[in-house]
Amino acid sequence: MEVTASPNEHWDLAFSTGLNDAKLLSTVTTTDTLGVTTVVGGVKKGNRLPSVPRVQGSGSITYSLPIGVSRVSVSGSFQYVGSRYTQIDDLTPGIGTVNIAAFGANMGGPMTQPTFTFNPLLPAYSLFNFRVGLSRTGWEGAVFLNNVTDERALLALDRERGLRARVGYLTNQPRTLGVSLRFNY
Repeated sequence: MEVTASPNEHWDLAFSTGLNDAKLLSTVTTTDTLGVTTVVGGVKKGNRLPSVPRVQGSGSITYSLPIGVSRVSVSGSFQYVGSRYTQIDDLTPGIGTVNIAAFGANMGGPMTQPTFTFNPLLPAYSLFNFRVGLSRTGWEGAVFLNNVTDERALLALDRERGLRARVGYLTNQPRTLGVSLRFNY
């Protein structure tokens, strides 16, 4: 659902939300020579599709005011992304536990534990942005603050070579204060 409105020449409002129940409708299996059947790569009926949150939404509000030949604007925006998985096999039982003892003692230091665990379910996050701008006929300038609350959003789970190498989360940009200038010619 998406709603946008400009109730007058000063205000612009926008809101959107999405609800997704994106799941696999069938299972893919393989049977080995001994007759043992296993699910292939997590493609199992009912598993959630990767990178698809059940709930997501965004909103923005802008107030602008003409001052002589210039226009001043103040904007705020919000984005919410619900929990989601990165890969289709993230719902496979045991996927979040790696037996690091199997790699041997030569892992860059002494072994302090036999397993490494992580949660493949990426948590929900919310981002807020703020912007104040001044525009004229030939140029526009703005000061912005993105990720106002300095939220550390886990965007994806990165697994090199399956689970046999580095496991880490890809994250968003931290709180950022900046200035932008744009010229029209």
